[in-house]
Amino acid sequence: MAEIILGGLVGALLATALGSVFQFWLERQRLKADVMLEVMGWMAEAFRHAQDLQTHAAFEHSDPSAEFLNQDELRHVRRDLNRLLTPAELRVRVALVYGEGSELKLMDDFVTEIQAFVRMLIESGASNWLTVSKDLDRRKNEKLAPIMADLRRTFLRRASLPGWLLRVKVTSLHSCHRSRAACDRG
Repeated sequence: MAEIILGGLVGALLATALGSVFQFWLERQRLKADVMLEVMGWMAEAFRHAQDLQTHAAFEHSDPSAEFLNQDELRHVRRDLNRLLTPAELRVRVALVYGEGSELKLMDDFVTEIQAFVRMLIESGASNWLTVSKDLDRRKNEKLAPIMADLRRTFLRRASLPGWLLRVKVTSLHSCHRSRAACDRG
């Protein structure tokens, strides 16, 4: 009788401990996903603002009377882009959740490239716009796009379920599809 009670107590303690560990791991995965989505939104918004500034410059340099953004919109985009290019709070969240690794370096590389992109826009003029425009497009394709892809890939890899867990799920599901009797046996 005492063995049964002791066995039940040990089983309950073990189940509680495993449940707590699993709950902690699940919350950590959720936090990683939340931070990843915030970084992806930050990156997309900064890139979109840089493209808006490039489009505005194209309008301005090709026809000074045409305007893509009015002065208030232009001021807003520039101010918002400045805010986005100093993501101190976001960097801290990334460091806390993912550590100080490749994610932060890629974020820094992205900020550096956007800053260089904007600097090229500011230094451009109507006389050299065609050359600058081609250089900006090349910079987007050869530097910004790969950094953005690497950043997405790195965050997705780190925020997803571990490979061994996915293999267990896939293997068990695959064996169930092969034979119903294998599934019933466990």
